[in-house]
Amino acid sequence: MITYAWEPLTDLLADGVDELTRRHWQEVAGDCEAVPLDCDWSLYLAAEARGEWRAFAARKDGRMIGYICWWINRPIRYRSTLYCECDVFWIAPEHRKGLTGYRLFVEALNALPKPCRVILQEKLTFKDGRVGRLLERLGLRPVEIVYTTFLSGE
Repeated sequence: MITYAWEPLTDLLADGVDELTRRHWQEVAGDCEAVPLDCDWSLYLAAEARGEWRAFAARKDGRMIGYICWWINRPIRYRSTLYCECDVFWIAPEHRKGLTGYRLFVEALNALPKPCRVILQEKLTFKDGRVGRLLERLGLRPVEIVYTTFLSGE
């Protein structure tokens, strides 16, 4: 049985979210050599304590199999509108059967703070387009393209 719920980061860290995060990074990061994974969990904990960041976990038979995390804020330009921006989401590949990813999003979207008016979801471009199809099925639409480069630095 798969369950979905908000969980404190301290609980997720105790249950091995660091290892899931590493698996996630190894799967999707195209820049592993240039940008090493180095999560500052203390900053996430502080943001969570201020109510600016929340984690929503998927568990199968009590074992964490995925997560979706949200930044929750009122942007400077639109201070009267609460925004919820997806920080990161991932389901372990061995659990990507059926509607697990879809249900994770639906449950998380339904659990977001009620005054939230704008959902922002950036996505990586996967070769098969599966993430884009999932997001569009959920009613999201593409609005921007993100460009990146790496600067040589010390």
